[in-house]
Parts: sequence; C-alpha cells; structure tokens
Amino acid sequence: MNKWKLTISIVVVVLVFLIGASFALSKPIDNSSVKIDQQKLVFGALHIFGNESAPVTVVEFSDFQCPACRSASATLDGLLAKHDGKIKFIYRHFPLTPIHKNSMAASIASEAAGEQGKFWEYSKALFEKQDAWEKLGSPQDLFINLAKEVGVADLDKFKNGIGKQLRRDMILADMSLGNQLGVNATPTFFVNGNKVSIGGLTLAVEKILSKPQ
Repeated sequence: MNKWKLTISIVVVVLVFLIGASFALSKPIDNSSVKIDQQKLVFGALHIFGNESAPVTVVEFSDFQCPACRSASATLDGLLAKHDGKIKFIYRHFPLTPIHKNSMAASIASEAAGEQGKFWEYSKALFEKQDAWEKLGSPQDLFINLAKEVGVADLDKFKNGIGKQLRRDMILADMSLGNQLGVNATPTFFVNGNKVSIGGLTLAVEKILSKPQ
C-alpha cells in the first residue's frame, strides 16, 4: 500500500512539474526590459535631431507607411517641443516590406531628400500624405512633388537619388541592426538603451528627466 502511495506521489509531482514547465515555455518572451548598448544603437546613425549631449537619447525604428508610426510622430514632436534641448532623437529605417509595398521606396525618397538637407521636412510630409501614396502602384511622381513642396532645391538630383542602390544599402543597414536587436514591429523605441513601447515612451523619457541631472 505504501509503495502505491509513493508511486502516486511521484506521478503527481512529475505532472505538476510538466504542467508548470509547459506554461512557462508557452509564455511570450518579454525582452522590453533588456538594456541595449547605447553605442550600438547610435553608431553610424545618419539622422540625429536635437542636442548631441542631451541626457535622453531616443532611437526609433520606423516605417513611413506604418499608421502607428504616423501617430507616434505626433507624440515625438510633442516630447521634443516640451523638453527642448534635453532629448536627442535618432531615426532609423525599418520598412516592413512584406506588408507595406511602398515603404522601401518612401525610405529611399527620404534619403534622397536628406542628401539635400531636407530629411526631417520630407519625413514629416511622408507621414502627412501617407494616405495619398501608400496604395499607389508607382508613387515616384508623388514623391517628386513632395520634394518640391518641402523645398528640395535640385529636383533632378533628387530624381537620380531615388534610383541609386546606395540609398537602399543605407536602409538595409538600419534594418540589419534592427534585426540584431530583436526589432520585429514598428514603431520600436529605445530610450537610453531600454526598449519601450509607444505607450511607455513619454513615461520613460519623463522618468529620466525627473531625476537630478
């Protein structure tokens, strides 16, 4: 009888362990608390806005065709205006080409505008006119008109720029970095190396700035 009780006890313990292990493995891995080396995030960045020595560095991996990224841009504008001089913002490309067919072309166009000092103005225009170009079979003419609207001086140079492989390679470098860091959606933010959601962006920034500098 005692042997049966021992056997049943062992079986129960094993079952409890297996159920617990199964539950643990089935839970999604949350790496939002993992801190990334800041140097890795900023090294080679082409688009930096704000005070270079600011106490807060926000790095965004974004897609110009992503509706959530368009919404996030308004949040960022508010933060940058509210905390003028205290935030360094870095934009990195992460076009989700499998679901956003014009996202790579938009990123390339932004780089062509950036070559003439109009990256930020052009980026804002892309988000504002997202509904106009996102479903076009060929958005190039609209992208050229946007360049004219934001004051890109040499339109011929811009037109040549949107066809250069160099622009695509620059974007692919950002995407490669994002993949290394576990970026799988847009927008993805890192605040002083800590990965945060768009919902937690303002809180993360203001928490750092609330501390004595």
